[in-house]
Amino acid sequence: MLIATYTLGLCLLLAGAIAIFRTYCEGFGCMGIGIMWLAWAGAYAAWLLFGCIVLARAEGNSARRTLSRRLLTGQGAVGLALFAYWAIGRFS
Repeated sequence: MLIATYTLGLCLLLAGAIAIFRTYCEGFGCMGIGIMWLAWAGAYAAWLLFGCIVLARAEGNSARRTLSRRLLTGQGAVGLALFAYWAIGRFS
């Protein structure tokens, strides 16, 4: 049950990131987009903590542990990629 909840949350985080990424400054305002990214980053951090709890509660070497480890790794990779994209755009 925890893994299903975690997976659903990851899908919602990804959908939110795509929606924010596709929002233009002209229609909504650049300040609003920054606030949305800040809220998304807070949700991302909370969900990362929840993913660590899910991984810690998975038993031994089971398929659930493997799945939760892969999901947590994927979440970390997406977060790192978005951070790198922001840093390249900000500092270049």
